[in-house]
Amino acid sequence: MDPENSKRQITQSDLDQIKREYYRPCIVAALVCDRKVGLLQSKKYFGYEFLQGGIEFGEDPLEAMKREVMEETGFWFYSLCNFPPEKAEYLFEARMETKVKGNVRLTSGEEIHPKGKHYLVYAVKLRENSSVPQIDQNDVNFSGSTVKFLKCEWTDSSKATGLMSKDNNPIKRDISLQTINLLKKKGYID
Repeated sequence: MDPENSKRQITQSDLDQIKREYYRPCIVAALVCDRKVGLLQSKKYFGYEFLQGGIEFGEDPLEAMKREVMEETGFWFYSLCNFPPEKAEYLFEARMETKVKGNVRLTSGEEIHPKGKHYLVYAVKLRENSSVPQIDQNDVNFSGSTVKFLKCEWTDSSKATGLMSKDNNPIKRDISLQTINLLKKKGYID
């Protein structure tokens, strides 16, 4: 896919096509604040990652991004983000064959079991004059569950590259490194 196609709008028809090819549509959001990118340290796995998650039935990628920020980082982090989903810039798409729980549903109602994930990668520049968000481990988000990440490390491209290079999954590592390179090339981060 063309990484320079920042104006691409993903429609429900596009999401249906991804599902017909037996992939679950997912978003990856590289949050940027003060020329630094936010890397999230997982409670479950060693290492850092970008915010990511599945696009639910009927959602568009920007709605999914907003929901995932609240679900995975908590309401406090979300509110400090001053989150502007309309400012999200599409970067690129990538696929990974992996186990996926459950089925995905087309707008026709048909259900398909995916063979992997189809990532829609975005850069999200937080609104100017935002506080640099941090994760509060005691925060309970709107769904009543606790946050899924230990902390958010705000870093430049060099440190981000070092942290993301440690990912054991070569496809996720390549997606992360491509994202960091594009953020730097586009002037989002130092």
